[in-house]
Amino acid sequence: MAASSYHVRDIFALPDGTAKLDVMERRKIVEGMVKSAGPEGFKEGANAHTSTISFVEEAAVCFVFFWMMGGPFIVLFLLLYTAIFSPITHLLALIALVAFLSTHPLPDCGAAIAKSWFAQATYKYFSYRFVWSDDAVDQIESLPLYIGAGAPHGVMPFSNILSISAINSYGYHKVSPTNGHAQKQAEGGGSLYEGRKFRGAAASALFRTPLLRYFTATGCIDVSAKEITKAVGKGFSIGIVVDGIAGIFRNNHDDEVVAIKDRKGLAKLALRTGTPLVAAYSVGNTEVFRAGFDPWGGMEWLSRKLQASLFFLWGRWYLPVPMRRNVALLFGKPIMVKKKAPEDITQADVDEIHAKLLASMREIFDQHKCHLGIGHKKLVFE
Repeated sequence: MAASSYHVRDIFALPDGTAKLDVMERRKIVEGMVKSAGPEGFKEGANAHTSTISFVEEAAVCFVFFWMMGGPFIVLFLLLYTAIFSPITHLLALIALVAFLSTHPLPDCGAAIAKSWFAQATYKYFSYRFVWSDDAVDQIESLPLYIGAGAPHGVMPFSNILSISAINSYGYHKVSPTNGHAQKQAEGGGSLYEGRKFRGAAASALFRTPLLRYFTATGCIDVSAKEITKAVGKGFSIGIVVDGIAGIFRNNHDDEVVAIKDRKGLAKLALRTGTPLVAAYSVGNTEVFRAGFDPWGGMEWLSRKLQASLFFLWGRWYLPVPMRRNVALLFGKPIMVKKKAPEDITQADVDEIHAKLLASMREIFDQHKCHLGIGHKKLVFE
């Protein structure tokens, strides 16, 4: 379906230090950087340009991602090498170190990361953008909270990871002034906004994987329905990668393939909590890494059984360093969901919400793919 207006916010182009400003100052800058087009839309490839980045910024991003993405492989190699060629005392010491790296408490530093120089460098590395049409963002900002349903996973859902810091910094919630001070703040600006409280839902295995688990320090919770329900109850909006581990094994550089047709748990969760859903699509996730796995489905089957991803990956320079690809997060309009008691939820209810989610995801992909430079691709649901 065609839109009446199209909008792009280049997160990578925001002035350094913007995330450290107070909410209203930050919002003023962010709103001033929105690019818009009318019903005719943007020209093909208009938003496919790559951000400039300094050598220091690029080197820092490559270094950090090399150790975080390559960490599990390095640890596995060291364990095998030590088990074969080193004394038992060395192996035990290494096992103890791995156990520590897998379990030590992580600091609550999501806010600090979102405001950091490194976060902005990462936005530049991936030329990170928010993209939407019509008044989708206005509708989202009017909601106290929502669950964002994003795809595809790719080898690693970088767009979704970046969205945690980006939404916490540049996502807002419109509120009504409740006291004299708030009313004074709102005067002249029309509406008062507060920062969005946002968390990403990650697979349980990620919290226990050495070095890779540091991604969760950006602000993640476990992807279980129990933890998501608890977070929603505390007023957090949640982002979920809906195709999960299955999405890794659909990584396709010809088309965008999302394993979502029969994954209806999120629709049921939305009905149980009465939480609006926002369809999101991450353009570029499938281009950042290449994945290697067997053609018979054995590694996918084992990955699902273990709830851990087992495959080979390579990126820039054939290392576990993400390629510099443009990454954009597309937002759809909220899908409102009426809360129902678990015993009253029917399969028809679930199917209806799930169908709306898929339709919204396809709509935003088709609306924006040309001006983002992927007009040749089509979206396939499996």
